[in-house]
Amino acid sequence: KKRLKKFKLKTIREGRGVPDMQSTMQEETKTYTEIVEQKTRESFRRRQDLKNKLQLSQLKRAIEKEEEKLESWVPEEPADPLPKENKYKLKGAARPAEEVYPHLYPPKIGETAQPEDLLDRYQGELSSHVDTFQYVKLNLLLGLFLLAKGNTKAAIETFDRVTEMDTKSKLFDEIIRINRLAAYVEIGELAKAREIIEAPSQGRRQ
Repeated sequence: KKRLKKFKLKTIREGRGVPDMQSTMQEETKTYTEIVEQKTRESFRRRQDLKNKLQLSQLKRAIEKEEEKLESWVPEEPADPLPKENKYKLKGAARPAEEVYPHLYPPKIGETAQPEDLLDRYQGELSSHVDTFQYVKLNLLLGLFLLAKGNTKAAIETFDRVTEMDTKSKLFDEIIRINRLAAYVEIGELAKAREIIEAPSQGRRQ
């Protein structure tokens, strides 16, 4: 009370009048609330940015691994090369059965087959083959992710790469056409967007 009285006397001497304590407290509360809300928004944005970077990194890494596999692709070895009855007879705690009965075991595929570049072999129709379909799908997902996160130019470049992978099959033709249209509208390139609208039958690339 003494401090409040001194404060009032001081403000009166200085010509400022007696402050409205209730208004002052409301202003301080409002300011504190605004600060908390701003900090919360900033924290949310930082977490969202980190999450987006992690998802983008995981997607790119998955594409790289798939590309490495397809560039030196070797057919997978069958899970059970022997008939069931032969497999049953060869069980034991001695040497491996392949060494005891080599004539019953065909050579492993990995020992005879030569690595092959499936991306080159099926270029233009990658989505039509079971071994390369996943690679096209991952690249398409990357383009859609980039577009959703506002990285429009990178999304268009990714859609163009998917187009080159699949010029014959055109399985994802309509999906890419629609999203390239949206991307061009977003960055203001309306002439290219109009070309896509007016020539839908000519494929994805204009």
